[in-house]
Amino acid sequence: MDLIVHGGFIFVFALQLICYGVLSRRLESGRLAARSAYVFFASGVAWISLNLLFDGLIQPMIAVRYGAPDQIETGRSLFVLIGALGRYVMPIGLTFLALSVLAWGWALIEADVRTLGRIALGLGAVLGALVVVGIAAGMPMAFMAVFFGMAVWGGLAGAALRRQT
Repeated sequence: MDLIVHGGFIFVFALQLICYGVLSRRLESGRLAARSAYVFFASGVAWISLNLLFDGLIQPMIAVRYGAPDQIETGRSLFVLIGALGRYVMPIGLTFLALSVLAWGWALIEADVRTLGRIALGLGAVLGALVVVGIAAGMPMAFMAVFFGMAVWGGLAGAALRRQT
């Protein structure tokens, strides 16, 4: 099940990279902002994929491998390491994703798609604030809200693509 969920999410990110590449290409007026957004998104995908790999794929394999009573301490050490990685890797990736939405908002405004651009700027600011709240208050649910916001952005990006065709 972990392979399907976490591996599937990585696959969805690959599809999103293709779609956002098309969006960035079509936003010629805001070329620098669109390219910056794409780079931010790709960086975020790399960090989040690293987290998905460790948290969803490697950690369950460690649990199976080191679940025997005589190997619990080795397994515990590896779980602590993976937990420490996730504590930093996830917020870094989500920060890049929030920056990508902000940059695409700017690119949309430069391409005279002002309403969607302003919405994207606002959404990007909210996503960035959620990352800060998640880090400062230790609220992992704020991170999950960023994923929901990215889904909302995906719908807006689709609307922007339709408008640009």
